[in-house]
Amino acid sequence: MNTKIPHVIIDCDPGADDFFALLWALGLHKKGTIKILAITTTGGNVGAEITYKNALRACEFMNVLDVPVGKSDVIVKSPDASHIHGEDGLGNASKYLPRVRVPKISLSSDELLEKSLRKNPQVQILTFGPLTNIARLLEKNIEPSRIISMGGAVRVSGNVTPVAEFNISYDPESADKVFTSVHHSVLLPLDVTSKLIFTRHEMQTILRGMKSKKAKFLEALTLHTFKTNMAFRETAGTEGFLVHDASVVAMLIYPHLFHGQFLPIRIEKKGEFTRGQTVTDLRNVAQPTTHTFVVTDVDRDRFMESMVQDFLNFL
Repeated sequence: MNTKIPHVIIDCDPGADDFFALLWALGLHKKGTIKILAITTTGGNVGAEITYKNALRACEFMNVLDVPVGKSDVIVKSPDASHIHGEDGLGNASKYLPRVRVPKISLSSDELLEKSLRKNPQVQILTFGPLTNIARLLEKNIEPSRIISMGGAVRVSGNVTPVAEFNISYDPESADKVFTSVHHSVLLPLDVTSKLIFTRHEMQTILRGMKSKKAKFLEALTLHTFKTNMAFRETAGTEGFLVHDASVVAMLIYPHLFHGQFLPIRIEKKGEFTRGQTVTDLRNVAQPTTHTFVVTDVDRDRFMESMVQDFLNFL
């Protein structure tokens, strides 16, 4: 395995901002900046059947045909976010795309993760959604070299409850297992991703050089997400949407844009009002050994410049 190029598995639940992050990663894969060994999907923003199809759509959109896609067969009894992402998970914009080609035999996310990690133990996992698949992988005593995850809220309010962020609260048991078991992890919480507002200016810059059908889809997806982010007051009145999951891709290839600190992370699993809360100890006291680097700040302007330029290079 060529260790000079990051080799990764992407575990995701696309989802509008997940889809955007997935397109970015697939473009970098095509350019040879990273090597995606597999994409595994899980339920979250919408059901597992839809997230699987959306991952396939992303591969088709970017004409990446050499990356296997896994489908989850795990049912987590937790509300999805289709009221935000649309029934198709893509702001109901999938009508602008060709009918997705679904393989006759789908690969299992569990099996694809296990097979990929056993063959490539130095691979990193990028997660854009709930950590259900990763916790199941750890139960088999298989651990990635590093995991980079979007999720949680440390010093800020949650986005599904006053204290909980969606990815973590969807399956807090799995999240807690991951952050207490994985020896090298990076967490990008709402504290930093809430600064990443993708505006109309950035959208128009990317769409300017695109072909009509793809541009129509991305414009519809973006405008839908603008609307929902504004409705739920996620962007503090700024027209745009938060590209939460794109932060994971950027952390992999542009780590110099981020700052943070190592902190112990636990997830509340039982509280009537606090289930799904990301808990850490910010006091200036002796800390137990911790392996989670929690990102606390980002250079928003350079982040957007880098992302937009990458999109212009491969769309």
